[in-house]
Amino acid sequence: MIRAVIFDLDGVIVESEDAHIEAEKQTFLKYGLTVSAEELHTYTGTTAKVMFTEMIAKYKLDTTF
Repeated sequence: MIRAVIFDLDGVIVESEDAHIEAEKQTFLKYGLTVSAEELHTYTGTTAKVMFTEMIAKYKLDTTF
């Protein structure tokens, strides 16, 4: 009998980091900000809330997360 299943798709079964980076870059472009993939990679392993909250504050964007 199966008692538990662990799903860890990101980077184990599917490499989705590049798709996340591209989506984040496109999101920031909507606010007139060009962000490098290198800068966004520094947030790998954190949550979207942490990354967007810090980037919004750092670049003084007129929005909230």
